Amino acid sequence: MGIYDIDYFCEYVNEKNIEQFFNEDVINIVIGCIDTVKCRLMIDTFIKQNIMKYKAVYFDGGNLDSTAQVIVYDYINSIGQDISEFFKDKEYLDQTVSCSELGDQTILANMMAATYLMTNVCFYIENEEIKYTHYIINKHFIQVN
Repeated sequence: MGIYDIDYFCEYVNEKNIEQFFNEDVINIVIGCIDTVKCRLMIDTFIKQNIMKYKAVYFDGGNLDSTAQVIVYDYINSIGQDISEFFKDKEYLDQTVSCSELGDQTILANMMAATYLMTNVCFYIENEEIKYTHYIINKHFIQVN
């Protein structure tokens, strides 16, 4: 288990400022809690375009119309659920509402997503491997892969 330097940023990420969130010569563990698919894909694209410069594992948590998701992808070893493949359905690209505004969401789905996200981050830090690649959560079920 290595020693980790943790930085956090409480600001909106966009194409102009995204590079400031990454460091060279370390594995960047990116934890995203983002409602819009467009922003999630922007982060995914940035990492893919800069993989030779920035090593990264992306733990992506967010919401769609009626589900919460946790998606994990290790860009260094190409392990996990590819985020752009997960969101290949174009209908989600223009979604801009927050989780509090989504129709059939429940606090349970969001809390479970946060729990799974942090459990996976802790497992990765302790073991340097990904245990599960994605979770889909709503008020009726939890799907784990």
